[in-house]
Amino acid sequence: MQRSIRILTILAGLGLSAMAAQAQDFPKINLKVSGGNQTQNLFQKVYKPFFTETLAAKTNGAITTTFGSLEELGLRGPEVLRLLRQGVFDISEATMSYMAGEDSRFDGLDLPGVTVDIATQRKAADAFRPALAKALETKYNTKLLSMSPVAAQMFYCKGDITGLDSLRGKAVRTFNRAMSQMVEGAGGSSVNVPFAEVIPAMQRGVAQCAVTGTSAGNTARWWEVSDHLYALPMGWSMTFFGANLRSWSRLDEKARAFLEQQFAELEDRMWAQAGSDLQDVFYLILGCFMEPLPMMIVTIPIIVPVVVQAGFDPVWFGIMVVLLCETAMITPPVGVNLYVVQGVRGRGVISDVILGVLPFIGSLLAMIVLIIAAPDIVMWLPRLIGAQ
Repeated sequence: MQRSIRILTILAGLGLSAMAAQAQDFPKINLKVSGGNQTQNLFQKVYKPFFTETLAAKTNGAITTTFGSLEELGLRGPEVLRLLRQGVFDISEATMSYMAGEDSRFDGLDLPGVTVDIATQRKAADAFRPALAKALETKYNTKLLSMSPVAAQMFYCKGDITGLDSLRGKAVRTFNRAMSQMVEGAGGSSVNVPFAEVIPAMQRGVAQCAVTGTSAGNTARWWEVSDHLYALPMGWSMTFFGANLRSWSRLDEKARAFLEQQFAELEDRMWAQAGSDLQDVFYLILGCFMEPLPMMIVTIPIIVPVVVQAGFDPVWFGIMVVLLCETAMITPPVGVNLYVVQGVRGRGVISDVILGVLPFIGSLLAMIVLIIAAPDIVMWLPRLIGAQ
């Protein structure tokens, strides 16, 4: 017994020594980092944990950050690259389209309707990477670290919208030149409104529609000032993380290699999050109009290869699809099962049924959020069975 204790003590000592040696590999560094909009799932689920927890944990506290969102830093977005070039930040996230006024190449990956699925968008991003890296280095004193989409961009509108013709006469909030040209070509007018000011702009009638990703729009409560969501792909709101070259060159060589590896892994997680946001909205909308079985027969052969390539477990995805389909079937105003229940009741009005299902919708949505945040909740049993 005493011998076992001595062995464990020695092993523990060796482990602590290894951890200390690992921490000594990196000098103490604190990086000034600006993130994106804090209303985005990408910020809350990927950026924030990475910069506030992951880097410090993997270096035993050697690499830390002073990290803030655009809102916390009092920034609007378009000025971020200029501040990064000047060395105000060591590392910044920037939305490419916001920079297109300075260089048209930043619009290259956000052309409406050109790439309509996330797998094709990633291929386009990989092909465009050398051109973007060169532009950032030569013109903006910036090293490209990663690039990814926020989410598929769609229309939030006040008033009926069934297609591009419905945009005629409407003022639409856009955030890049290609979007503006498309809206104006359809007979609408584009207005340049910062993300944080969209709700008051739509309340005052400055804009009748606004374009953003569904996760950002829902989190920012755009549904309070709109009543229609039009799922026409308007681009992906591509973003990148870049480092000020002077700050980067001052880092220890081992720290630079470590950060490059970490940002490569971060990029995969960012693409996976964007894919997750897209699939959730897709099935919730489609499920309002179709029964689950035909919906899955039509979509699964197309969606599954994309989901697997984005890094999701197919078992986890199958469970998500079932939950999303069932939620959509009771989601007002056109959830199919609402009308089935009303028909069986044979009395009263449909609004009574809608009020009755709201607690069930809430519990299903809570369950969906929970298994997105903690996939092991649904994966531990399949993994246990597969290991036997």
